[in-house]
Amino acid sequence: MLNDDYLPTWFMLDGNNCDEEWPNFQLDGYGEWLWALSQHLKLAENDNDIAKYKKSIDVATEYLCCFWNYPCFNCWQEDGEKIHTSTLAAIYGGLNSINEYLNDSYIESTLKDIKQYVLDNCIEDNRLKKCTDLNSTDANLLWAATPFKLFKVNDLIIKNTVNIIEKELVHEGGVHRYPEDTYYGGGEWTILSAWLGLYYCEINEVEKAGKMLRWIESKANINGELAEQVLDNVNDDYYINKWESLWGEVASPLLWSHAMYLILLNSINKLSLLSVNNTIK
Repeated sequence: MLNDDYLPTWFMLDGNNCDEEWPNFQLDGYGEWLWALSQHLKLAENDNDIAKYKKSIDVATEYLCCFWNYPCFNCWQEDGEKIHTSTLAAIYGGLNSINEYLNDSYIESTLKDIKQYVLDNCIEDNRLKKCTDLNSTDANLLWAATPFKLFKVNDLIIKNTVNIIEKELVHEGGVHRYPEDTYYGGGEWTILSAWLGLYYCEINEVEKAGKMLRWIESKANINGELAEQVLDNVNDDYYINKWESLWGEVASPLLWSHAMYLILLNSINKLSLLSVNNTIK
């Protein structure tokens, strides 16, 4: 099928579709949007009326319930012929979160199907693998616990997955995407360091989360700007020049990197304050 056979993945700032030739069949974004909307509805004081979003919700939920087990591009816009565990986690998280408001039996049935599919096809040696047919790891597997809750953060499957991520992808505090990554050499990504830090917050490992935070802060430039990835420790430095010749230097500043830093900082501050209050009591 062609790009036009699916709902668009890329949009311009004004809301119009993006006409550039990017991979289009990518489902994780629709799951992420449903999850984000549900969080907005929980947190917003003056905007908790789900009815105004019903048309968009109906389109997104029907789309995901129909296509969740189709091969598509992952969050890195790669491997469009594979079924990705992180994509399934994002779809599950979005459908599960929004269904707290909808209580839809079809969505509930789909959630059970997704969970069982992951258990049957996305686990090797009692830990999550990158794709159904690729026994490798990827830092985006953190999504399965944080924030999409496909598994609980203390589930043995998640613990084993994080152990592999720590062993194969973490260097001092910086987190690589996956072992074979050569995009700009395959450096350490700011957002993934923050994401691992958020997982540590979820299991009350504040010191480990703080280490990730300090690593991110140490990689900001003189203006306090954070890049997409840091090239101090790459998988293959040959590819740095290759990608720079195609697209220029690594994107910086990157909004996503700054957002994830602030989310991690806020999470650590909340845990630290809770610890102080418990000590006082």
